[in-house]
Amino acid sequence: MDFQLDNIKDHLKVEIYSTEKQVYSGDAYSLTAESEQGIFDVLPMHTNFVAILKNVISVQGIDGQKYEFKSESSIIRVAANEVFVFLGV
Repeated sequence: MDFQLDNIKDHLKVEIYSTEKQVYSGDAYSLTAESEQGIFDVLPMHTNFVAILKNVISVQGIDGQKYEFKSESSIIRVAANEVFVFLGV
């Protein structure tokens, strides 16, 4: 097996949608969220999963900014270094 380090990404592609429109799209170093099991981070190369979220979702953008989105209930899907969050569902 030929493994190359340049295939490993150092950031995530994050897209966040409200019930009406896309509210964030960009590259991020991490995303922090909370589920019924507690607070967790999604980092580059994270395992694929789907979860129901509550409270605040924080995105640490590669532009150095921290973005926060509040929602009582959201869904997150992580797959292949891409993160999709659907607020208010």
